[in-house]
Amino acid sequence: MFKDEENYQELISALGIEEALNIEYCETLDYLIVEVENDQIVEDLAPNFQRMLDSHLPKNVGLVIVTSKSTSNKDFDFVSRCFAPWFAINEDPVTGSAHTILYPYWSKRLMKKELIAYQCSPRGGILHLQPSTSPDRLYIVGKATVVLHGHLFLD
Repeated sequence: MFKDEENYQELISALGIEEALNIEYCETLDYLIVEVENDQIVEDLAPNFQRMLDSHLPKNVGLVIVTSKSTSNKDFDFVSRCFAPWFAINEDPVTGSAHTILYPYWSKRLMKKELIAYQCSPRGGILHLQPSTSPDRLYIVGKATVVLHGHLFLD
């Protein structure tokens, strides 16, 4: 990950963010983390998705994660929202893959091994994050709803 705020200013503006505290890009997933000052900013976001699509980005960005330390609810360590208009997903309600990079980001900053996250999309969700004994694994626990059930046959 790297900090590269200047090259993302067009996108930050399209998100409706006045000031980002930190911007980091995860090359493994093509995800961009944008940290803002407080959870109210995250909750109040009203992105302009067309402007996001029109942004000239220095890297291939598949998902934008806006996050902050939880400042108003002590039940959560951090909050986030995830946007991917490039894939016709304006906002993902609860994104497990985003938390695989949010975990090390916030674990280091908060100096905690177990974290409770809240993705504050309109549908929203609480995620309990804890490391596995395997260094490349993360346990993500939370409530889920089955939206599709079926069988896949491969030849």
